[in-house]
Amino acid sequence: MSMLLGTIAGCSQSSITPVVHEWDWGPVIPQKKSAFATVATADRIIAVGGAYWHEDEAHQFTKVYLPTVYQLMSKAKSWSQLPYYPHPIGYPLVTTVGQKPVPYTHM
Repeated sequence: MSMLLGTIAGCSQSSITPVVHEWDWGPVIPQKKSAFATVATADRIIAVGGAYWHEDEAHQFTKVYLPTVYQLMSKAKSWSQLPYYPHPIGYPLVTTVGQKPVPYTHM
C-alpha cells in the first residue's frame, strides 16, 4: 500500500482563486498489511499496527495482528520503522497529543 500525498497550489487569502490539489502516489509502505491506523503530524505520517492473512500448509487462513509502527517523512518521502507498539494491534484508532501519536485500543 502506498500513501496518496497532496500539495496545495494557487491558494491565497486575498483572492477567490480556487484551491488546486496536486496528488502523487508516495512510496509503498515496507510491510504488506491492512487494518492499520494512520495519523499525521506536522512533518510525517505514522502507520500503527495492522493485520494480514497467513495461509498454512493445509490452506487454512489465520489473521495475524502486527505490532509494527512506520513513519513516512513527508519531505523525504521515505518510510522508516519506529519501535514496536507494546502488543500486536489491528483496527486501532490513533490521534496525536502534541506531535506524539496515541493509539486507543479495545484490548
